[in-house]
Amino acid sequence: MIQTLNKQADVLLITAMWDELQPLIEEFEEHKGNWEYLQSSSDYPYYFKSLTSHSGTKFTLAATNAPLMGKEMASIISMSLISDLKPSFLVMSGICAGLKDKVSLGDIIVADVVFNYEYGKLETKKDGTEDFYFDLRQSELNPKIKPLVENFKSNWYSPLIDKKTPPLSIQEQWVIEKFFKNKSITIQEIMSDPEFDLKCPNWTEVLTRLRAKDKKLVNQKSLSLTKKGDAFYNKLIEYHPKGFKSPPFKIHIEPIASGDRVVEDENVFKRLKKVSRKVLGLDMEASAIGKVANFQDLIFIVAKGVVDFADRDKDDSFRKFSASISAKFLLDFLCRNYEKIDVKKKQIINIYASEVHINIYRIANDELLKELKDQ
Repeated sequence: MIQTLNKQADVLLITAMWDELQPLIEEFEEHKGNWEYLQSSSDYPYYFKSLTSHSGTKFTLAATNAPLMGKEMASIISMSLISDLKPSFLVMSGICAGLKDKVSLGDIIVADVVFNYEYGKLETKKDGTEDFYFDLRQSELNPKIKPLVENFKSNWYSPLIDKKTPPLSIQEQWVIEKFFKNKSITIQEIMSDPEFDLKCPNWTEVLTRLRAKDKKLVNQKSLSLTKKGDAFYNKLIEYHPKGFKSPPFKIHIEPIASGDRVVEDENVFKRLKKVSRKVLGLDMEASAIGKVANFQDLIFIVAKGVVDFADRDKDDSFRKFSASISAKFLLDFLCRNYEKIDVKKKQIINIYASEVHINIYRIANDELLKELKDQ
């Protein structure tokens, strides 16, 4: 039974989907149990518990997921719960797309800037072609928090990192190498390889991908490479003469862009770099969290795990890991640094209007707002 209580939370955590919230509620040993399942005055459910920082400071956390993906739902749920819970922090964990060759699957991106890349003007020309003029409106991570994140990430470790499986692309390369070096290999030989469970935990999916029409690297009726597969392996060896290794886990502090759609477009980051040259992440909610936090005068933090590269080659095997590792990082950061953050210092807001080339910086505190009102 869900209880309706008038509790206050120091931190409000929002995720876009249940499977992004689930690791926080069910998996982390040090935070299992003791969750209260409550509902707001508007009957929206959330989880609630008390936590203790590493220095002994008590603080409370409320956590929930939106019913649907997207900025609208994230905004509505956030505003509704903020009204009831009166938090000082609005935070988000979960999954996002990342810029290929700059991040790896499973990496965490902590947003130092969030923005909606679909603000602007769409102009259709006489010849039917379209031009889009960006109007960048961004929210920035509090500059007092950014150095805390930078320091924390350099020493942070979780056993979850050791459970990270190789990306499907790396598993494919391992299988291709096996087939190339042993033209008559059998399924028994592959499965008896002492590295099999470590190197290719997603065997069925990997083999299916290698036989797919868009790749055709492995023959349909045998465990052998096609001519295209042989050529592919020879090209791999040119670039990776020492073999194939999973990229190391990293935490990045760079911008995340938000849109209204799930994207499968390998050129999307090329377009985004015209707006923000350092952008590494892409999702559907982060900019809303930033805007709501600024409007409500809260501190926001967005940390998301990379699950794909916004292209057609999706790797759903990383969805659970990326959701888990981002939630773990965010919670550990709060427990380590909660008392170091003066919640009375208000968020610094940056509004950039590209059409008129204006940068306005203001400290959103009561005194300044009163001063502006009096003018």
